[in-house]
Amino acid sequence: MRLIGDRPTLIMLDELPTYLAMAHTKSVGQGTLLDLLKYSLANLFSAAMKLKRCVVVVASLDAAYDEARRILGGQLADLQKETSRGAKSITPVDLNTGEIYDILRKRLFTKLPDPSGDEVERVSQAYLATYQEAIRGRALAKSAEQMADEIVGSYPFHPSYKDILSLFKENEKFRQTRGLIQFTANLLRGVWANKEEEVFLVGAQFLDFSDQETRDQVKEIERSLESALASDIYDTDGSAHAQGIDGDRNDRAASQVATLLFITSLSDNTDGIRGLPRDTVVEYLVAPGKEATRFIEAFDQLRDRCWYLHNRDGNRWYFSDIANVRKQIEDKVGKVPQDRVDEEMRRRLTDIFRPVTKLAYADLVVLPRVDEVNLTPSKRTCLVLSPDAKSPPAAAARFFNDVVYKNAFCVVAGDGSKMASAEDSVRRLLAIAAVKSIVADTPRHQREIEAEQETTEIGFNSTIKSLFNAVWYPQTKDLKSARIDLSHYQEKGVILGEKAVEAALSGGGAKKLVELDPDRMDGLIQRCEDQLFPDATSRTRWSDVLERAASNPRWIWLPPKGMEEIKAAALAEGRWIEENGYVDKNPPPPHPTIRVTRIGGEDAIGESELEIAVSNAGKTPEVLVATTKDGLSSAELIIDRTYRTTEVELWFQIRNLDSGDSSEPYRWTGSINITHDRRDNAGMWQVALEAKPDAELRWNITGINPKDGAVYDGAPIEIDGTQKTTLYVYAIKGGVSAERRFTFDAVGAKKTIDNDLPAKAKRDFQFATKGEVLRVVRASKGRETIVFHGVSVTVGEGEKSLRVRSGGDVALNGQEIEAIIEGLRAALGQADAEVQLRFREADFPDGHTMKDFATQVGIDISVEDVEQEGT
Repeated sequence: MRLIGDRPTLIMLDELPTYLAMAHTKSVGQGTLLDLLKYSLANLFSAAMKLKRCVVVVASLDAAYDEARRILGGQLADLQKETSRGAKSITPVDLNTGEIYDILRKRLFTKLPDPSGDEVERVSQAYLATYQEAIRGRALAKSAEQMADEIVGSYPFHPSYKDILSLFKENEKFRQTRGLIQFTANLLRGVWANKEEEVFLVGAQFLDFSDQETRDQVKEIERSLESALASDIYDTDGSAHAQGIDGDRNDRAASQVATLLFITSLSDNTDGIRGLPRDTVVEYLVAPGKEATRFIEAFDQLRDRCWYLHNRDGNRWYFSDIANVRKQIEDKVGKVPQDRVDEEMRRRLTDIFRPVTKLAYADLVVLPRVDEVNLTPSKRTCLVLSPDAKSPPAAAARFFNDVVYKNAFCVVAGDGSKMASAEDSVRRLLAIAAVKSIVADTPRHQREIEAEQETTEIGFNSTIKSLFNAVWYPQTKDLKSARIDLSHYQEKGVILGEKAVEAALSGGGAKKLVELDPDRMDGLIQRCEDQLFPDATSRTRWSDVLERAASNPRWIWLPPKGMEEIKAAALAEGRWIEENGYVDKNPPPPHPTIRVTRIGGEDAIGESELEIAVSNAGKTPEVLVATTKDGLSSAELIIDRTYRTTEVELWFQIRNLDSGDSSEPYRWTGSINITHDRRDNAGMWQVALEAKPDAELRWNITGINPKDGAVYDGAPIEIDGTQKTTLYVYAIKGGVSAERRFTFDAVGAKKTIDNDLPAKAKRDFQFATKGEVLRVVRASKGRETIVFHGVSVTVGEGEKSLRVRSGGDVALNGQEIEAIIEGLRAALGQADAEVQLRFREADFPDGHTMKDFATQVGIDISVEDVEQEGT
């Protein structure tokens, strides 16, 4: 204090941490020079606080002196606390204010336009117009207009310059005033050297990394970003990603975006703010004559290529010393073996062209060796070949010449110039998959890798769509091509290659794949006869026809089973015949045929009404009928197509008078209805038997074979009425027979229906309205064990009606009767037409089900109309 006294005294201490670190290494007595310095500084600070005219200014010990902090440890913190007591913080130059521009203008310029003059105003207005245009185009937010208002205060610097510098001002190696002036001087040297474009305001983007001094200063500020600088922003050989993008675009937009992001990434504070949002980058770079879109496009390209560019929280973009997933992907790309690429390419092309509908092809072979492909005549094969410059591809032409089944394949190929690009995309996708598993636990990296994968997938699909643009198909003597457009056949991002091939082959240019049209079936049959049948004969094996369809390039392609449908149509028309695997396209005239069906009659008298159907019998055929086959030689001649008879066996034959041909004898058989009548005669049952039509009857009550029973002579049979008895009856007439059993309770016992035994209700059941019929259907539908015999369904009324009748041996359930009704209504065109239903017999699984059915339908079934075995 005596040394300083009352004289005005200013003591300035700078670079203390570095000096103290040196003092820490000098031994003095039992301690170090640092111990003496700490004691001396404490005394100095104490004296200064007591002296009224003494000021001690100490450069901040809070700056990032990492080396000194490492050496001194807690001693630097202790000294900082010592200086803080009674101290007041002052800031010589605040880099966050406009004061920075005053210093730079004064130290670096000899002359500048008047800030309030016309020249600066014109620059400000030009920027305002540029911002407004970008705002209208939605490239910038409305707030960007405020930047133009700040130009007057920052000129000749861009208003953003101070904000950019503030991001790394606390770096240990950056001296805020001297470093600022040196940094800006290097920046201005880059501006003066820029002869390619007009510069209106000085911004950080004009830093010239081709200048060695500039590179050295940046490395001194933050040396860890050297790899990022060389890989992504600037390299002396021009290989950096930004330089490559500039070359492609023929401007410097990418370099300016990258430089701006790089400068804002220089902070060495792990908790500090790094980088800028994309919108802010664009806002800082737009200028008169430099629209926002060029920087947006350049930014997007940098994002896709740079190895050290990162994104934080989906907003700020910055460069780091750590490679991003893109760099990891690039490292993996070169290590993917070619056989793995080929395998993945096959898998992806298989997914694209996989046969689903199988209309054009059923088998798929992707990128094969064509000499290993085996074709079969039963199904067509699609070969996806690596495209080449020849038309058709050389491998496809060679394959066509060598194979037997020349009409059983097609080839998908196209422009070979892009195959390498497709392989590059596949190789990159494999690398992405490998990196994805490595960074699985890092959500931020996961987002980056997923974005990379999506972009690469889109690129791969785009390449495939332009690469595989033709399908080659057999026609006459060589392969013809049809263009396919995969871009028109996509569903939720998935390429539907099969549909594209189908469309090309069925289109107007090719017309190779043909749909089966019933109206054009005659033409297809004729074409089949002309192209697939041998010339020398009309009869050939059907398997040979199929082989010719697979080997004759002139033959069209049909959907699966198309050849079988052609054959079925030709057979149905009688145009072809098939026998033992052979088909004949010119068969001999068909022989006359006859069919006889019972359509009604009177059961009470054993009469049947028969319907006679003939075919291939000429205009006026003769129909003959006899009771025996031998009797046809002198048979009765029938004129009508219906015939009534009480016989149960008849023989029919038809004769074509035009050709003289006769049909094979046709045997019709009916059925014998056995009935009985019983009477109580003094405790004895007297039973009379009857058969309709008349037939020989045999009977017994012992249970022997009914055929071996006693011949019934017409007199009543007497049966003991004191016990329950079963009468077995057998009827025969000609070659037709029938059996019945009748059970008689003891005389006086009441006949009942057993709920547990199967039951058969036999009588003429009639239901005359659709309501009654509906109840029958509902009561039996879904119960397959309830079936009806002798069914007749009539839909409609009078002349506008349709009827279906079933034979007695046909069993129909409720669901089948409902289907018949719906079909007849549809044919009649009346969805609600009236319905009548008749049946002669109904079978039930047990008596209980029969009673329930009768209740639901609303009818009574008499015990006399019911037959049950064992009752």
